[in-house]
Amino acid sequence: MNTKMIVFMVLFCLPSCFLAEKKKIGQNTADKEKKYCVAILTPTTHPSLEKIEKGLKETLQQNSNKNITFKTYNANGSKTLMLSQAKDTSMGKFDLIFTIAAGPTIMAKEALLKTQTKTPIVFAAVSNPEEYGIKQSEINQITGITDQYNPELQAQALKLFKPNAKNMLIIYDPSQTPQLEKDSNTAKKEFEKNGMSVIKAEIFNIGDLARKVPSSIKNIDTILVLIDNTIVSGANILIKECNRNSITLLASDLDTGTRGAAIAVGVDEKMYGINAAQMAYKVLFKKIPANTIAYSPLCSQKIQVNTKTMKSQGLQIDKKTLLLLEKGQTQQGNLL
Repeated sequence: MNTKMIVFMVLFCLPSCFLAEKKKIGQNTADKEKKYCVAILTPTTHPSLEKIEKGLKETLQQNSNKNITFKTYNANGSKTLMLSQAKDTSMGKFDLIFTIAAGPTIMAKEALLKTQTKTPIVFAAVSNPEEYGIKQSEINQITGITDQYNPELQAQALKLFKPNAKNMLIIYDPSQTPQLEKDSNTAKKEFEKNGMSVIKAEIFNIGDLARKVPSSIKNIDTILVLIDNTIVSGANILIKECNRNSITLLASDLDTGTRGAAIAVGVDEKMYGINAAQMAYKVLFKKIPANTIAYSPLCSQKIQVNTKTMKSQGLQIDKKTLLLLEKGQTQQGNLL
């Protein structure tokens, strides 16, 4: 079989989806010569975050005849650096701040409240923003695309492809955001409901993956990775460990699936940036107040099977099932 990876759409849609505008607008350019500068705050480096950033940049540039420049602040996993960068972007020298994930969004919001600067924020990939105090009633220059974790679909996928799965390890970094603790508990309950024994392991940095994982995987047949920037940035360590020990890696983002997780359930990360760019366009160029644009989730989730690593990770899918998946697939890609 020539196909290296199979991806198929799941008929699953979240409510109140934000539909990206297709019309190229902005031809009426009273302020055409104005130079706009957008700050991008990202917590670390990994493919999913890079796709979000790329989606924003490309969409704004393609759908505008304005002069736009971007400055990216990458915290490289350091909360101290992230705080400093958030303060820097809040000083009024940018026309818009684009934040990726909860950490940068929270810090940028707090920095703007302290400085009383009116720079608008558009965020992407933040779960339950109001639970973090990211409320449009508190800071009226903010809007964005929310993140939705779906353990039910993950449990269905695992049951379909590995019905004999019994023992799961959930790896996550609780210091990233309080939401990860909630997501780990939600996932634990969901998989236990499906008859699995589930334990959790807290990992606070990439170094912990190499140190703690080997001693935590005795009798484990499945490892679950959440939407967690710390763990995802060190996914190659997990992939090698799972390949070595015939453990199925179940990821919550498609990029980790492309890199080697046998099963991945998630969204097209670039769409976060694309849809956020549509919001940013309205705020920057149509002068629509950010707080009048409601927070909005992405619509569709995908299940992805990596046929290159699935056997090494103890996942056996018969040829008939693979053929059925191929017929129903909506996307194919080559593995890295």
